Amino acid sequence: MGGTRDMMNDKDYLQPAYRQNLSVPPTRAQILALEAATMGLPDEVRLEPEDFPTFHHFSDGVYVREMHITAGQFVVGKIHRHNHIVMLIKGTAKVVSEFGNEIIKGHSIWESKAGTKRAVLAITDCVFYTVHVTDETDLDKIEDYVIAPTYEALEADL
Repeated sequence: MGGTRDMMNDKDYLQPAYRQNLSVPPTRAQILALEAATMGLPDEVRLEPEDFPTFHHFSDGVYVREMHITAGQFVVGKIHRHNHIVMLIKGTAKVVSEFGNEIIKGHSIWESKAGTKRAVLAITDCVFYTVHVTDETDLDKIEDYVIAPTYEALEADL
């Protein structure tokens, strides 16, 4: 779920470094509240998953999800069940989770820990890849394997 903003605060990202740590990260509850708030946005500004161009790539034992986010748009991601690799291939984004609050410029690669849920604001047009270990090619089955619908479901898996 996400949204768009016409005006962004220049102080948040003036002259960003390759990876710039910002203020105190939000809590899980705050990220969930942001996601819930996007659900209440009017239809003309609320963005749905299909509004973000997404492409799927497969190889032996690997699934790569490619997602494009236009400058000014934001998205609240899902809770991932497993550690995986994330790549910002192109662009600059403000990325926040309970584990950090950063401005990241592409090309950047990092490991996302299981249980991470992020909110992302695209400062410029961005292309993200997530890399997951699976032999599955059915997207619905991949979603069930990779994504926990809630933190409670994630904890039940442990």
